[in-house]
Amino acid sequence: MRLLVRCVAIVVLSVALGACAQKADVGNMVLGKTSVQAVDGSPLANALCIGAVTGGEATNPMWVSKVDNEGFRGALDGSLRNNGLLASDSKNCRYDVNANLLGLSQPIIGISMTVTSNVNYSVLERPSGDPYFQTTVTKPYTAEFGAAFLGVKRLQIANEGSIRTNIGVFIDQLLSHKPEPKSAGQSENGKPTS
Repeated sequence: MRLLVRCVAIVVLSVALGACAQKADVGNMVLGKTSVQAVDGSPLANALCIGAVTGGEATNPMWVSKVDNEGFRGALDGSLRNNGLLASDSKNCRYDVNANLLGLSQPIIGISMTVTSNVNYSVLERPSGDPYFQTTVTKPYTAEFGAAFLGVKRLQIANEGSIRTNIGVFIDQLLSHKPEPKSAGQSENGKPTS
């Protein structure tokens, strides 16, 4: 009888420890190639650097999975690199990308876990700091029950998927963006020339 109690206790303890929340995995948030690709000769090809990344939250293992600034920065870096947009070094940057994670809408409990990420992106020209492109992307992602047995793991998968798809929408919008041409008498930074 004691052996049975010990075995049950070990199984319960193992499940309880395995149910601790884990922070989002950067590798699972990195986007592969998007449907729209940067074309050689595009002003965005190999021209972006990551500036400020804010709004992330650290994961409390006793609560729920979150996405922190470091993880989000890594996902954005890898996604821009995979799509031929990231500059090889800061000297080659023509634009800075800033991202503010406005929030993750997460369920407390559920069979299928849907997380919606809200991110504000701004792309600024260097060295002027003039806005080139700005958008706020809201994107849900659902991790179905079959994705993982434990709810905390499904929530982590939904966080990762939501950030990955959010970055994908941003990249598609950015590559589809057609900036307004500079008017006569305006410098490259949009300021009047004398």
